[in-house]
Amino acid sequence: MNVFFDAQQATLWVTGRVDASNASELDQALRALEAQVDGPITVDLSEATYISSSGLRYLLLSHRRQSSKQGMGEGPVLHLRHVPARILRVLQIAGLDHILSVIPAACEE
Repeated sequence: MNVFFDAQQATLWVTGRVDASNASELDQALRALEAQVDGPITVDLSEATYISSSGLRYLLLSHRRQSSKQGMGEGPVLHLRHVPARILRVLQIAGLDHILSVIPAACEE
């Protein structure tokens, strides 16, 4: 997995597999971006191939941190964009598609 972000765009890009062995890198990148951004954050998953429950946990924790920082009820604070169908299915099974703003890859075009 590789993770990089652009604070100006408030966007973090994730490539490859996110699993228990490297999910902490996702957490570190999310925290670094959160420290530099006041508004919502976008996570681009177009190049992600897999995300485990460890990765999902860090996405949810980031959402919670951002929500508490910005105040609840002010709209989505973490957007997942270009979500591949395989990862979208995992988000749906976990019920995170009702908590996070999720834009599937197919809806982008």
